Amino acid sequence: MKKARALTNIPQDEFVLLVFGFINGYKGIDWILKALKNYKNKKVRLVIAGGENPYLKDQPHYQKFYKSIVNEAKKNYNVTLTGFVPDSEIGNYFGASDLVVMPYEVFMAASGPFSLALSYDKPIILSDVLSNYAQSEDFSEALEQAHLKKEDIFFKLTSKSLITLIERAQKSPAYIRDLTHFTHTLAELRSIETVTKRLYSLMTAASLTSPRVENEKSLSLR
Repeated sequence: MKKARALTNIPQDEFVLLVFGFINGYKGIDWILKALKNYKNKKVRLVIAGGENPYLKDQPHYQKFYKSIVNEAKKNYNVTLTGFVPDSEIGNYFGASDLVVMPYEVFMAASGPFSLALSYDKPIILSDVLSNYAQSEDFSEALEQAHLKKEDIFFKLTSKSLITLIERAQKSPAYIRDLTHFTHTLAELRSIETVTKRLYSLMTAASLTSPRVENEKSLSLR
């Protein structure tokens, strides 16, 4: 982490929250800036690692939104807005962070930042707008293995709910370990090797209960 902090010019003594990806309205970046605006803990830094969405940057309404994010970030000493992050530097920002935050205001079935958090084994918390993620079998299994409940990883879109989990993460190494255990476990459950084994197991089970196999079993007993 020290090396990653040095490479990204992030102070070594701060607790770093990472919001990653292109600046888009649905990600709740404007929301989290407001939610932390009056937060008094100066040792907590919000790093927004991303820049303009290249597919929207020429649209006037998007430029207005993006400039509002830039201006709001500049007002707060404890907020870092990086601009576009090239692929070669993505690992540095995840490595420099203590906690990945996804303050989404709109549900997205697939999320690049979530997948990256899993790949880098980073602890993560998510807005309850994404609580349907917990309906997947592997997500629930990972929570159970990490001894976590939904309320340990999902926060309501209120300053109080968000800050409660941030302070818990900042003060409790055990909580951070559990969140990290969750992401590590979920990454393993979603690995190609694991998915392949499960698929093979399902296909094998299905073939053993097919009418053809049952008939072959019957003939072999005659």
